[in-house]
Amino acid sequence: MNPADLTSRGLLAYEKEKLNIWLNGPDFLLKGKSDWPSIPQPLASLSDDI
Repeated sequence: MNPADLTSRGLLAYEKEKLNIWLNGPDFLLKGKSDWPSIPQPLASLSDDI
């Protein structure tokens, strides 16, 4: 989720949950690095198979 998208989609001040994400970032940033989501590995390129 990109927090910047919220403002372009009409974020309203009373939508507190969304405002918190925009101001503070995603919740996982407050956890230890070992609890962060993993980065998916890129798929092999089609040109590698040719």
